[in-house]
Amino acid sequence: MGGFLILKYAGAAYLMFLGIGMWRSASARSDELQATQARLSRSFFLGISIALGNPKAILFHASIMPLILDLNTMSFAEGLLVVAVVIGVNMITMGVYAVLAGQAASWFKTPRRMRLMNRFAGGAMISTGALIAAR
Repeated sequence: MGGFLILKYAGAAYLMFLGIGMWRSASARSDELQATQARLSRSFFLGISIALGNPKAILFHASIMPLILDLNTMSFAEGLLVVAVVIGVNMITMGVYAVLAGQAASWFKTPRRMRLMNRFAGGAMISTGALIAAR
């Protein structure tokens, strides 16, 4: 039991340490961010490979599909249709996330907004660490 308490307090302290570091960090300049951006096609294919190779999603679908669908009566074409629908929904969902992330990235181009985000995220990490330590 004592080892778990040590791990709990060490984790809370580390989370608070990271939060303080984020709170105090200088905001990145927008030209530095643009210099590190990869080509759009490379980013697209990297994102697709991550989304389609996500083990959590694969395990979720592998565990839930037999409960929803009767696999004994399903034809090969129907199975392909199910796979196509799952991949299509996944691509649309991840595409919406990508568009929203792009909009958020353009909103955070000013140092003032980036500093605000760092303060908000750092404060959340410090608060979470304190909450974990207090429980």
